Amino acid sequence: MTTRNPIKRLNPRRLYTILSFFSVLLFSLMLASCNSNASSIPASPSTTNAATPTTSVVESSSPTPSAEVSTSPLLTPSLWVTEGTPTYFSPDEAMIGKADIAETTIDELIELYGEPDENLVFNNFGESYTLIQYGHVKFSFKHSSLEGRLISANIGGETDMQLPRDIQVGDSLESVMAKFPQEREYNGESIFHFYGDMLDNSAGGTLYKDSDCKSHITVMSENVDPYMNLFFIGDELTEIYIGCRWT
Repeated sequence: MTTRNPIKRLNPRRLYTILSFFSVLLFSLMLASCNSNASSIPASPSTTNAATPTTSVVESSSPTPSAEVSTSPLLTPSLWVTEGTPTYFSPDEAMIGKADIAETTIDELIELYGEPDENLVFNNFGESYTLIQYGHVKFSFKHSSLEGRLISANIGGETDMQLPRDIQVGDSLESVMAKFPQEREYNGESIFHFYGDMLDNSAGGTLYKDSDCKSHITVMSENVDPYMNLFFIGDELTEIYIGCRWT
């Protein structure tokens, strides 16, 4: 006599259905648990509507030493207060004493100031030049340009020769800036056009901050030439160059 197994075999499709039901039920229970935990977490301070407590400030009766403030004109443009109404740099100002850029010849210069401390003729890139020096002032002549007339002058120290706007080596950046128009406010730019458009064939002035301790000013006259460069170390003018660019 054959005995039947009391445990019925489950249909594979029915077994899959049962397992799927329990999987969905387990996932629902886990999701409900996560939502419950999230609701118990306090809101971030940035999202709460509670007012931020105000901190009261009590002034100290003893004065606090203030930090040292730099007096560099590069940082204090208010010092660039001009007296009167400075005009744009003009070609007529390009003079070193009685010597006129683009006009004075070698013979005329020697007639004005006598025998120079140095009179040197040299070649550079196939061009012939004469350098004449009186004290801290060096005059340069390019034989093939301006019919041998003066093309530039370099002033590296104090001199009795009158220079444009009475500027002299040793002057401060503050005093030099005050001798030119101030049409714009300085905001710390490394290249600051303080007057004019600085376009071709246009007069203008620009301050260049070359490094933390060095800067220079370029002022151009009408048609660019002649122009003047003023070089500073810190706040002190150390060198002046007056010349013609297109020679």
